[in-house]
Amino acid sequence: MGLFSSTSNKKNIELICDIGNRSVGISLVEYVFGVKTPNVIFTDRFYSPYKEVKDIENIISVFSKDLKGLLNNALKHCISLGITPTSVSCFYSSPWYIAQTHILKVKQSEPIVFSKTIMKKILDEGKKSFLSEDIKKEYFFYAKDLRLIENRITQIKLNGYQTNKPFGKKASNVEASVFFGAVPKEIIALVEDVIDHMWHKIKVQHHTFPIASFSLLRNELNITGNFLIVNIADDITDMSFVNDNILLDTISFPLGKRKLIESIENNCNINYELASSALSMYSKKEIYSEQAICIENAIKSSKKDWINHFENSYGILTKKNVLPEIIYLISDDRIAPFFESMLKNLGVGGYTTPDRELRVCLVDKNLFQKYITYSSPIHKDFFLEIEALYLNFISTKDEDIINNYILK
Repeated sequence: MGLFSSTSNKKNIELICDIGNRSVGISLVEYVFGVKTPNVIFTDRFYSPYKEVKDIENIISVFSKDLKGLLNNALKHCISLGITPTSVSCFYSSPWYIAQTHILKVKQSEPIVFSKTIMKKILDEGKKSFLSEDIKKEYFFYAKDLRLIENRITQIKLNGYQTNKPFGKKASNVEASVFFGAVPKEIIALVEDVIDHMWHKIKVQHHTFPIASFSLLRNELNITGNFLIVNIADDITDMSFVNDNILLDTISFPLGKRKLIESIENNCNINYELASSALSMYSKKEIYSEQAICIENAIKSSKKDWINHFENSYGILTKKNVLPEIIYLISDDRIAPFFESMLKNLGVGGYTTPDRELRVCLVDKNLFQKYITYSSPIHKDFFLEIEALYLNFISTKDEDIINNYILK
């Protein structure tokens, strides 16, 4: 179901939880039927104070405590405004999810009418393959029992031609691209239990961040072709490769912005917050020469490690595929310019040719500013903003079977 089950529901308040690797964010978003722009009325985010958490039990314990604190703040805000969330949507970033796109095909000697029964059969086969033991072995964080949270149709082709309205049409060759996402059942149970203590029996839905960022870039900003989405978080970088307008594959590596910032913190003898600001100023060349030298020496090793991880992941994603034309970079405002500059200076290698240059585009809040409003004063959180817009997008699309959406 979308945000509105019928036109009689004039207004909904959605509680959004952004579950990252070293931070948890939350927002309350007002959706009004017939109004295109959602309105964010509350945001909050907790960053883990721990520099290193080595085992999964401790990570889950910290995560649970942070989520409880955020939900308690949201509850207080709801009480002060006299509102209650209608439902909850949780978005998972690495390392909490595993995802794949499957290209599912049906070939017949004679044309058949494409129906929901045929689509269900295709999806069931894809789901079985996705949740196999082989996929669990690739889950670098940990994988016990997995729960499928997403199976979104991203493209359908009948006899080689893309269509957004396949039902009732005849075809002998059917090709469906479906994005599958799963999260360990233990994490889902923890999240739902914490939410249930605040809002008993409230409806909770689960999503992955890659499909949200991809669908907004492709559908709201009309970005097509072959491109790479690079999402840089605290300790992890996610890379999603879009080929022929399909979110073909997603890969992660365990290195983000935090190691770079902590290197500056330790080598330049400043706290983490100042180190973060210093890296931002360094990327913009707004820093004294002595400080610049200190930062360059501090980040040399970490920067090299990140580049090596990026190049290896890039090679895996683009193997046997047309190279992407552009990189869309997603990160927080202060750190993004540094990574933008680094990506632009990677050199030619496998990224460019004499007649082709790989461009880097910084995805920032300005790109989506006209699509969303904020109550004032309020802290703006770009990741929560993307998720709010994604929910608004899918709520306007016709539903398929098993809660799937054919994305235009």
